[in-house]
Amino acid sequence: MKRKEIAAIAYKSLKSDAIRSSLTLIGVFLGVLTAVLIIGIGQGLIDQANELFAMFGTDKMIIAPISDISNTFSGFGSLSLSDATELRRFSFVDSVSYGTFSKERIKFENEEIESTIYVTTAAFFSQWKDVYKLERGRFFSDNERYVAVLGGKAAHKLFSKTVYPGKSLTINGRKFRVVGTIKEIGQAFSSSDDEAIFINFKDGPNIGLKKDDISFIGIDLVDGTDTAKAKKEVEEFLARKHGLTVDKKDFTIITQEFFQETTGNILNIIYLGAVAVGLIASLVSAVGIGNTMFTSVLRRKREIGIMRAVGVKQKTILLLFLTEAVLLSLIGSIAGLLVAIAIGIVASSVVPFSISIIQVVVALIIGVVVGVLGGILPARRATKISPLEAIRY
Repeated sequence: MKRKEIAAIAYKSLKSDAIRSSLTLIGVFLGVLTAVLIIGIGQGLIDQANELFAMFGTDKMIIAPISDISNTFSGFGSLSLSDATELRRFSFVDSVSYGTFSKERIKFENEEIESTIYVTTAAFFSQWKDVYKLERGRFFSDNERYVAVLGGKAAHKLFSKTVYPGKSLTINGRKFRVVGTIKEIGQAFSSSDDEAIFINFKDGPNIGLKKDDISFIGIDLVDGTDTAKAKKEVEEFLARKHGLTVDKKDFTIITQEFFQETTGNILNIIYLGAVAVGLIASLVSAVGIGNTMFTSVLRRKREIGIMRAVGVKQKTILLLFLTEAVLLSLIGSIAGLLVAIAIGIVASSVVPFSISIIQVVVALIIGVVVGVLGGILPARRATKISPLEAIRY
């Protein structure tokens, strides 16, 4: 019996028991759909983190306050303007930026909304030039007052009309002139930054923020600087300035290495969990296919006996039932894979999703393997049915 004939008989057999085949297909479909979505999101998070690592670079440090009680990032209270300005004296420091952020009321023409305000310095944009890229206009200088730069969504989506450079908006009753807009950053860095409005640090008190309130300090290091050594010196200096020991410091220093260690470990655990879910889904699918194929063997004993009686080889019968099992698994896998990719693409603006060609191929190979694993025992049982026993059914 030729392979095409075997495939045709297998397909016809699946159609003859459409309800049972459909239920098995749905099980495989849902298993693959769930597994691919979870793995795709896990891979998307890893890819997003890798983009962040590349953007961060080895020549940057971010200093942020931490809570005394929870030892977590608080963003308030333990950094001062003098901390930032005194860091400029270190020979390995190329530039220093600083600032804070707050949710404030913004009015444009007759519309009023609430969004994030970044109060920062001109150096912030030069330090993060690979992240914050101008769409129109320019960034502000440290000498300019009452000017603003808008994130991509702040310019185009927060209000019913686009806010172009040259237009004015009001923040807590103070009028600011827009001098530039930034291209949308998207998921790679911080989606909230797309809705942010950036103003000069000197204008913070004029919109109700505390004078000299600092939530972050950014440092660009001179090329060739030993980042670990520089981090240690800055850490010791700030701890001493705050009257604390390094072990009990009220701030943290984020470098690329720190970021990779903390974020990378978490993402690897998430990805391994996603793979585990995929393996469990595959096992459940294999059991479902096996159950369906065992039922099929019992239902078709007479057919098997007739095939044996007319000289069909055991190997051919084995191949026939394995083909049915693989068809069930492969059709369900392809459907689940395609729907998962479609959902991932549609939802990618909200949740990071990434899947490679290699992962697609692996998913299809697993689909075939699941079919073989689920069908091998029923197929072997079918080959052991004797013609005399079978034709009694």
